[in-house]
Amino acid sequence: MKMDGDEGQSHPMINGVSKDSQQERLDHRRRWLHTIVLYWGFIAMGWVYGQRGAAFLDLLLVTDMDVALGSLLFTLAAVASMMGALVGGFVIDKVGRPLLQMACGMFVNALLLPLIPLCTQFYLMAALFFASSLGLIVFDIATNLVMANLWKGKQGHTFMQGLHFCFAFGAILAPLATEPFLASRNQDTSFLSSIENRTCDDGILQTTGPHPQDDLEMSNVTLPNYTNGANESLRADAAETQVFYAFLQSSVFCMSSVLLSLLLLLFPVTAVATANSKTSSHAPIERDVTATRPLTLVARVLVAMFYMFGVTVGFYDFLMPFVVRELNWDKASGARLLAVFWMGFAAMRLGGVVVVRLFSPSTIIFTCLAIVMTSLLGLLAASLHHLDWAVWATACTVGLSSAMLFPTGIIYAGERIGPLTGRLMSIFFIAALVTTIMNSQLLPQLMQRYDNKWYLYIIIIQQGVGIASFVSLHMVTMRLKKANPSLHDREINIDKPCDKKDTSKNGETTLVKLL
Repeated sequence: MKMDGDEGQSHPMINGVSKDSQQERLDHRRRWLHTIVLYWGFIAMGWVYGQRGAAFLDLLLVTDMDVALGSLLFTLAAVASMMGALVGGFVIDKVGRPLLQMACGMFVNALLLPLIPLCTQFYLMAALFFASSLGLIVFDIATNLVMANLWKGKQGHTFMQGLHFCFAFGAILAPLATEPFLASRNQDTSFLSSIENRTCDDGILQTTGPHPQDDLEMSNVTLPNYTNGANESLRADAAETQVFYAFLQSSVFCMSSVLLSLLLLLFPVTAVATANSKTSSHAPIERDVTATRPLTLVARVLVAMFYMFGVTVGFYDFLMPFVVRELNWDKASGARLLAVFWMGFAAMRLGGVVVVRLFSPSTIIFTCLAIVMTSLLGLLAASLHHLDWAVWATACTVGLSSAMLFPTGIIYAGERIGPLTGRLMSIFFIAALVTTIMNSQLLPQLMQRYDNKWYLYIIIIQQGVGIASFVSLHMVTMRLKKANPSLHDREINIDKPCDKKDTSKNGETTLVKLL
């Protein structure tokens, strides 16, 4: 007699309880275990991204580099994320086992993190930043893919929103844990003041996105001349910083996520039921569905992703330079404005856990896009009339309304084009990253050469295109659904059987393991 869990033997009843019921309860407990581990990993990933911005100045002290060159670290990180997204999703589909891919991606990041602050050569540090970002994006794609296929229906929507709240939570905590290891505030302030005396108003140091070096308007005395004239001071500051221990702390945090991900390999869980409703829910996930994904549908999804998500990144990356240069705010006020944006963003990520259970993904996305557009127009009007209170209100509203777009977009795409694969997930990430990189080059050029208000003009135009793209996408999917009602009704769940069958001898669905 075979042991319980051996799929080759059927046991209708065990101690008066059907084996299917026992398997379902076991599977449910394992789903919770997987969810907790995924949440922990996303807190660690948010921690890493949040720490990069907090430790940026100290990393410049270590390498003895200026801000303009140092901003290339973030640009390289964005490029690495795009390259990793391009390859990662296809590798996951080809090799399978996304949990193993998660562990590998986070392991690369954890291994490289403590080496970054030890690099006194900037280009070596940039190379490690690049490699670390590659690992993080592979982890990001694999984690989103596992979560998208782990739970069903509105319950799955709730867990997806919770996953992305964990990222924001980690990003908020990281600067607090990093601050004790940084060089003293007086030295940092002196360093910033010396730069500020030799540049026009700018305030890009507090963000964690890519910041092009063109965003710095240099005066007659350039920044390299400054650093060459103060090498001894910078070396003294570099000797005082203990940022290495902050990165070591993050490495240990990330390594714990790696170990937990590997542990999950011992507790496999399923993401879809087989064609036979009496079959154990321990079956693995489908690789593809028979429903055709029309090219126009996928293309429209990508266009919507392209504008909906990249626009938000462009907004918070250049909000600080805008209020400092255009509204003549001091940097402290600009930093507090960004903090308000991120608090609103994190609060709505948490609130999304409830909201997503009450409304459909399409309703949430359209409402959020409309509120973001209204807030951007309000911010433009406030900047024209120098209404500071309105700037605070609209910046917070943009953070609140943009928080749910990315996780809800993943949910919406899964509903409209069928179960998500690694390829589709990677393409969605690439679409968002293209806008991020494009805005990082376009916005500072227009702000520097023409007018700071071009920052808002471009983002408002892109947001309008994003709304039009989403409306067009929704109309196409509704028309396709009317023509073929079964096209979008496939859910990945554990108790609703799929209607796809293969020609295998046992008549079950053709499946590929989630793990």
